[in-house]
Amino acid sequence: MKAQFDNQVMSSFLLWFDNKLLKQGEGFTNTSGKFYDMVDKWNFGEGYNVYNAPFKQFVYDTSITGATVMTGVTVTDSVSGTAIYNLDSPQVFAINPSEGQIILKTDEFAGDVTDVSGSYSVKEFSVKLTSEPEEKLLFETDFKLKPKVSQNITTGLFEDQQSYPVVYLKHNGSINTPGAFGGQEFTSIDIRAIVLTNSQFTLDGICSIFRDTNDQNFYLFDADEFPFNYVGSYNDNIVFNYANTISGVNLGGPKGMYIKNVNVAKYSAGSLNDYRSINANIYAGIIDFEVEKYRLPPK
Repeated sequence: MKAQFDNQVMSSFLLWFDNKLLKQGEGFTNTSGKFYDMVDKWNFGEGYNVYNAPFKQFVYDTSITGATVMTGVTVTDSVSGTAIYNLDSPQVFAINPSEGQIILKTDEFAGDVTDVSGSYSVKEFSVKLTSEPEEKLLFETDFKLKPKVSQNITTGLFEDQQSYPVVYLKHNGSINTPGAFGGQEFTSIDIRAIVLTNSQFTLDGICSIFRDTNDQNFYLFDADEFPFNYVGSYNDNIVFNYANTISGVNLGGPKGMYIKNVNVAKYSAGSLNDYRSINANIYAGIIDFEVEKYRLPPK
C-alpha cells in the first residue's frame, strides 16, 4: 500500500524526536568494537552475510555534535588482510544503525571474512515506532538492560531482542475538524511516547525535554527525503543530517506540523511492581502529544 499522510507524520515525528533527544539530552556514548557473524540467526541470501554489534541503536544523524556516525567498516579477509570499506564500497551492502547491523557482500572479498569491526555512537535511548498496546510493553515484554560499552561482549544483539532504555512512539488516534469552505480540515493526531528507562533521573530528564516542546513545530519529510532504504541503510549511501534538512525551512508553513499540546504522566514504582512480569528496575512514563495541521485532504 502507498504511504499516506499519517505514515508521513509518524516517520517524521520519529526523526524529530530522535534529533531532539540526542541534541538536547546528549544521550550517547562513543565506542568501537567487533561485529559478530549472525548467519545462524538470519540468512540474508547467498553472497551476503549479516554482522551485528552487541548494542543498538547507533546515532545516524551527523548534526549531533560529538557523535561518531558510522560510515565505514574495518574488515579482515583471509587473502587480502585488513582494510576499511566505506558505504559506497562494493563490499558493503548496508549499514543499518537502527539494528546495529552490517550486511556485507561476501562474494566481493578475495577470501573468507574473518573479522568485522567499526566505530560508532550508541544511543542512550533507542527510539522505535510501535503498534503494540501499552499493557504489553509495560507488563508482558521481557526487556534486557542495554549493556555498558566497557563490558566484555562475545555476541551480537539479535533483531528480536528488546533492550532498554527505549522510547516507543505510537499512533494513538486522529480526527479531522472542518476548517474552511472548500474542504480544508484541521487534522489532529495523538502520538504517545512510552518511555522505559533504568533510573528516575533519566525519566525525569526525557519528560522535561519533551514537555517543553509544546507550541513547537516539526518538519514533515516527503517520501523521497527519508534517510533510509528498505534494509535500514542510508539512501544513495548519503548519511543523514537533520539540521541541514530543515535549514531555511519555515516550519510554520506547509512543511511543518504543529505540536498543540504535550502531557506527561509517570507510573509509580509501586503500581508497576504489582505486576510480577515486569522488570522491577524499569522506570516508566508516558508523554502524550497532540499534533495538528491545516490541510486539504485528497478526495
